[in-house]
Amino acid sequence: MVDRAKVKEFLRKLAAAYQGIKIYTLKHLAAQKDLEDIFNEISSLLSTEKVFSFGLLGDEIFYEDKIFFDLSSVVRDFVKDLKNRNIEKLVFKKGVSKTEVGAFFEILSASKGLKLSDIKKTLRSRNIVNIEIGELKVPDSNLKEDTANEGNSVLVSSIYNGFLSLSGKIIDDTILKGLYDLLKIEDLMINVFDIISSRRNLFLMILSLKKHDDYTIVHCINVAILSMLQAQSLGMSREDILKVGKAGFLHDIGKITVAKKILGKTGKLSDEEFKSIKSHTILGAKILLGFKNIDKEIVLAAYEHHLGIHCLGYPKMKFLNPPVLSSRIIALSDFYDALRSRRNYKEPMFSERVYEIMLKEKGRALDPDLFDNFFSVLGVWPVGTIVKLENGDVAIVVDNNPSDIFNPKVKVFFAGDNVLHPPLDLDLSNSQNKIISSVHSQCPKAGFIRNSIKV
Repeated sequence: MVDRAKVKEFLRKLAAAYQGIKIYTLKHLAAQKDLEDIFNEISSLLSTEKVFSFGLLGDEIFYEDKIFFDLSSVVRDFVKDLKNRNIEKLVFKKGVSKTEVGAFFEILSASKGLKLSDIKKTLRSRNIVNIEIGELKVPDSNLKEDTANEGNSVLVSSIYNGFLSLSGKIIDDTILKGLYDLLKIEDLMINVFDIISSRRNLFLMILSLKKHDDYTIVHCINVAILSMLQAQSLGMSREDILKVGKAGFLHDIGKITVAKKILGKTGKLSDEEFKSIKSHTILGAKILLGFKNIDKEIVLAAYEHHLGIHCLGYPKMKFLNPPVLSSRIIALSDFYDALRSRRNYKEPMFSERVYEIMLKEKGRALDPDLFDNFFSVLGVWPVGTIVKLENGDVAIVVDNNPSDIFNPKVKVFFAGDNVLHPPLDLDLSNSQNKIISSVHSQCPKAGFIRNSIKV
C-alpha cells in the first residue's frame, strides 16, 4: 500500500493537472508540463505496486480505508467530472504510458453526456489498456457480500469516523469561536445523504456496532442520519431531506449554553438543573436566528423537538401550534438515539426495550404515523443488532422487513455454541424461529461477530 501522504499529494496534483489539460488542451506547453508532472507521479506510485486505484463516495475521494475530506475543495471539479460520467473508480496499471494518461484526460474532458460504457469503448479504440474506469460494486439490498468484504466495512466505518471528525470541528467552531458555518453543515449533510442513499444497510450496521465516547458529536450526526432516513422514506425531495438533516444536526445547539456538569450529572437533577436543561430549546432557537439565511424550519426544530404533538412538552407556549413536520421527525430520532446511546450515567438500552418505551409515547410525545414509519424503516432490531433466537442461535440483523418489524433478515453465526462456516442467511418472517432478545455487547459471541465483519 502506498503511503497515504504521498497519495494525498498525488490526488492534489492530479486534479490540478486535469484542469490544466482541460483548459489548454495538450497542444499547449503548460498542459504538456502538467502531463509530464502527473505522469512522473503515477510512475512513482507504480514503482512498488502493480496497480494504483482510488474511488469516489459522494463528493469525496478515498484510497484504501482513508477518506480525503480535506481535499474536497481542491478536487471538486475533477470529482464532478468523474461523477457526471458515472465513474466511481479509477485504476492505473504498471506500464501505463504518458500517451495513455494524456489521451485519457482528453477523453474524460470531452465525454460529457456519454454513458460509462461509451467512454470505455472510446478508451479501447484509443488503445488505452493500462487505465481502467468503472463503478463500485457494493450491494445494498442485503449484506451477503458486504459482510464478507472487509474492505467495504472498513471503508464505511472510516467514512462514519470522518463524519464524526467533521462534526466535532463544526461543533468546536460553534462553541469556541462562534463561527456558525452553514455551508460546512450543508456539505456535511450532502456527503451523509450520498452515503446513506447508496450504502444504507452497511452504514446502519456501523452505527449499531461502533461505540464512541463523545456523546454530543455522535448524537448530532446520528440524529441527522436517522432524520434523513425518515425523510427519504416519506418521499421528500432531496432539498427537503438535506434541510431535515441540517435541522437534526443543529437541534441541540442550545445545549452549548448549559453547564457540562449538569449535562453529565449521574444523579437525579434538581428542579433548577432540569429547568436549565429544558432551556436549551429556547436558547438554541435564539442562537440559530443569528445565522444568516437560516431556514425557519431549522430554527423551529431546535425550538419544538421536545414539544410533543399535543404541545404538552416544553417549552410551554401561549399559543398551541402543533410542531412542524421536521420537528416531529427529529423528535423520533432524538428520542431513539438518546435511549440507544451510552452515557456516563447509563448503559445503552437493548433494542426491544427502546421500542417498548417509545411505544408508550406514541400519540403523546411522538407522532403516531411517523412512529410507525420510523420502525418500518429501522425495524425493532435495526441492522447491525446482534440477537439471540428462540432455539439459542446467535445472529446479526442484516436487513429489516418493513411490513414485519419484529422479524428481520439475519445472518446466523452460531448454532448453539458451534460456529457456522459460512454463516446462515435466514428471513425470520418466513421462519418459526424468532428473536427473543438482543445480545450484550460484552458477550464473546457478539465480539466474534463484530470481528468477523471487521466493523
